[in-house]
Amino acid sequence: MQATTFGSFPAAEVLAAELESLADPAVSRKVSRLLQDLNTGLAHLAAIPDPGYRGRLALLWRDDALARAAIHPAVDKFVRNVIHSRAKTLLGGDDS
Repeated sequence: MQATTFGSFPAAEVLAAELESLADPAVSRKVSRLLQDLNTGLAHLAAIPDPGYRGRLALLWRDDALARAAIHPAVDKFVRNVIHSRAKTLLGGDDS
């Protein structure tokens, strides 16, 4: 699993390394699908012109993805880190 699969930032690199060490294709597929859904949703939200409304929707989308992040105990915290990192761009760095 390459870090570029999930993005080129530290949280993605750590997640890729953890999935590589776990060596479970089913877990890798589930993580990949969850993050694809997250990225697709965030891309759609990025097109919303009103920054306040976009931020609120991004917060809801992030929270939904976090609720679905219980995939495998060995990688869940790393998946959550990637979700937080990806959503920060639309939240303006504010996680409140």
